[in-house]
Amino acid sequence: MTDSPGNIPETDLREKFITEFKALGGKVKNGDGSDLIISLKDHELTVSLEQLQKEYDRTGSLSGYEHFMSAVLSEAGIIPAWDDVREAVFPVFYSTALNPGDVVSDDMTDEFRCAYFYEISDRREWIGRKHLDAWHIDEDMLRETAVANLDRCLGPSEISVETDEETGLQIGFIDTDFFYPSSFLIAPGLPLKLIRSGFPLPVFIYMPTAGIFEIIRDCDIDDAVTVYGNSILSEFLSDPHPVTPEIFVIDEDGIHAAGYLDRNGDNAEFIGYRSSGHFPAWCIFRRLRPFIAGKPRPLLVFCYPGSVYFELSAVLFRYSLRFLSSCFPSHFVFPVHFCIHKTF
Repeated sequence: MTDSPGNIPETDLREKFITEFKALGGKVKNGDGSDLIISLKDHELTVSLEQLQKEYDRTGSLSGYEHFMSAVLSEAGIIPAWDDVREAVFPVFYSTALNPGDVVSDDMTDEFRCAYFYEISDRREWIGRKHLDAWHIDEDMLRETAVANLDRCLGPSEISVETDEETGLQIGFIDTDFFYPSSFLIAPGLPLKLIRSGFPLPVFIYMPTAGIFEIIRDCDIDDAVTVYGNSILSEFLSDPHPVTPEIFVIDEDGIHAAGYLDRNGDNAEFIGYRSSGHFPAWCIFRRLRPFIAGKPRPLLVFCYPGSVYFELSAVLFRYSLRFLSSCFPSHFVFPVHFCIHKTF
């Protein structure tokens, strides 16, 4: 008899976990009830597969299994080497209403924070202080590596555009396989990619969840809220991975949060900030005014501790300022003042 979805034998799930854990050099013995007592090196833990079993019984899927295994391995003290994860470290945004536990994170606005994770061999794990200690790196190195990897993911992607038939508003989507596209908000190459893709600045960006990053062009913010406000707010309130109900602007002055959406009766209402929502110093776009196609156009620079990125034509130049970073506070943004008088 074949087991139908929602009816996987508990013994199968149990054996799957035991087999995989023993393959890593661990030991397993029975605990109270259905609990398992596992040990690896000097660590001993009691784990329960009950929630995973309930998930499968309800959905027919074991989508949470890999995350469960990652958490167990982390608690058991198994942390991969830095060289093994260096190119698999990325930033991820999450709402300040969530509590992911003891992770390295940075305040972005009052509504959301930026944490970091790695994914190798289907193992995805949030990065905490214990990882930095094991890797012998600091938070600046973690940020620098994560943002560089993020920009590498953005590089080959394209921006597709759809037009709303009723309003004529155009909305852009980044075609990517990256797990959390909302993080592209802080990718160094984003401004130039927008310009090259035919998005004249300013543009509005919203990212109510970790998996949504959408760009609105050629409209004012009131029109954007009228058309998309309710769906943005609904996504934020209902998704298990919310980020922020804010709307962001990228313009010649850089990137900032213009305001946020709140419920007013049956409709979403935009509440503008009295001043621009400020980002931390390590993720600020600086303004340059080169002449692109013979006309003054903004060119934005992304700064974070120890490095400056800027774009000229099709080339991304990176100037390392590490020798200066040791002389200044860790969140100091080095002033950048270039005069460019060239027609591209």
